[in-house]
Amino acid sequence: MTSITDRKKMAYADYLKIDDNNRYEILNGELCVVPAPSTDHQSVSRNLEFLIWNKE
Repeated sequence: MTSITDRKKMAYADYLKIDDNNRYEILNGELCVVPAPSTDHQSVSRNLEFLIWNKE
């Protein structure tokens, strides 16, 4: 059985070698798939941007 501590740590150089259409992050040396933002997230983000833009 392989434990979490036995996994190879990823580095930025390893990240650059990945050639697929997925979004990734390296967190503490572990490669994690990052899902696309949800519709709710995008809506909140747009509303915040609108509020900030109109403050000026």
